[in-house]
Amino acid sequence: MNVPRRISRLAEVDRESESARLELVHCRAAGQEGDVQLSGNRQFTMALTLAAYCGLVLAGVSHHEPWADEAQAWVLSRDLSYRYLLFHQLAYEGHPPLWPTILWVASHWFHLPYQSLGWIGSLCAIAGCWFFCRYSPFPLWVRVLFPFTYFMAFQYAIVARPYVLLPLCTFAAAYTFADAERRPWRFVVAASALAMVTAPGVMMALGLVTSRAWYAFRSRVGIPRHARKRLIAAAIVFGLVLAFIVFVNWPPADRTNARGDRQAAAGGDAGNFGFRALPSEVATAFFGSPIPSIAFLILVGAWCACRRRFLVFALPLLALLAFFVKVYGSLWHCGALTLIVVSALWIAWPLPMRNFGKLGWALNAFMAVGAVAFFAVNGYWTARTFEMDYSRSYSGSLDVANFLRSARADRSSTCGFEFHTVAVQPYFQGSIFKNWPEGEAFWRFEEGNHSDEDCYGAKWVVAPICCTFEVSKQSIWANDRMLRSLGYFPAHVSRGAMFFQGREVEPTDFVVYRRER
Repeated sequence: MNVPRRISRLAEVDRESESARLELVHCRAAGQEGDVQLSGNRQFTMALTLAAYCGLVLAGVSHHEPWADEAQAWVLSRDLSYRYLLFHQLAYEGHPPLWPTILWVASHWFHLPYQSLGWIGSLCAIAGCWFFCRYSPFPLWVRVLFPFTYFMAFQYAIVARPYVLLPLCTFAAAYTFADAERRPWRFVVAASALAMVTAPGVMMALGLVTSRAWYAFRSRVGIPRHARKRLIAAAIVFGLVLAFIVFVNWPPADRTNARGDRQAAAGGDAGNFGFRALPSEVATAFFGSPIPSIAFLILVGAWCACRRRFLVFALPLLALLAFFVKVYGSLWHCGALTLIVVSALWIAWPLPMRNFGKLGWALNAFMAVGAVAFFAVNGYWTARTFEMDYSRSYSGSLDVANFLRSARADRSSTCGFEFHTVAVQPYFQGSIFKNWPEGEAFWRFEEGNHSDEDCYGAKWVVAPICCTFEVSKQSIWANDRMLRSLGYFPAHVSRGAMFFQGREVEPTDFVVYRRER
């Protein structure tokens, strides 16, 4: 009695397998066609784009002063053994090991100075731009304009944080996605590298691998037995990579920053995590306003669904938003949302619309309009932020270091107050602050860190003005009153500001106090 049903089911599976096979062939053909088309005027245009991007990034790096987070990563890699860095300190930092490993090699094997930090980050960004220009399936105008959007050209290029690797690894994962059934190891290596960059990268990689596994499961009948074994082995390896990342980054009980067990009620709706923060985070990734940004996300989701690639958009997006809700979502993390959209469009682009007629035409038209608006807004952000970073200081740390040298301050006479003063440390061979643990130029995010309690009695005290502008107004007056009561008075002020999307979002000033009595 079940024979007709079984026959019908087998026919349906055959149709799905044949459909998946045709889609794969279509993707390969599209990729090969794109490679062939990279000739003549097209190659010349791509070369000009890459040259312009290189010139912009290198000019920006030459005028950028690293802030505290950039400095912390450098001094950690400079001052610690690799084993201690990997298996102890990274758990307090909250970042997977790829970027710290690169910096550790740069400082320990090649003995590069702190000034090389920005150039290392810019090389990573340039590699990502080259990969996008060379291998993305998009029209030429998209390949030319996208590298100059805000996150690609500034936040993930000039600011030397782990995110400089995020575009390259995301693009590599998108490029190897279509052919993952035939060559799974390329895709797993790209996804693993993406997960090893940042915590948002872990969410993105997990979503891409899960969606790829689902598509492979649907077409499993058409996959040879030996290919299935390779897919299973590759999935196991990716699982081991995730387990390793969790092992080295699992937050210790005494960690004081970015824990995943915070209650949203503790910070109200003003924090950088929780459901109420999601609209602003989505807005930051696209247009600066929640309504058009959310509408653009819905449009991208519908466009991908029409090409039966909705999961490559939805799973990474939901995983990252869940991370933002539970853990944190700072401004610079929001660029991962932009990259999720790009990777989903990259994967779905070669596939044809599925019999949607006028709806498909309308979606394509709206996507073109949305892309133009996205490039216009981001072009302004990029130009404005470069102008600000070129004419003013991103951090006052370099000016502080120069002042301390001119005043002949040394470790026995100088104290550093709070985490953000770590930005001053890399400009010296060792720690300049006597209240920090002997020989350590980095800040410990541990409950047992009592450096601030010992920050008195020295001739010089370096105090940062940081966090949001409202918080800084409150904290600087409290610190100033306290220091003045101990006989300290301002001797030097170093101005700086964190520039983001054409505006100042956080002060990075420093005040140097001198003891008068």
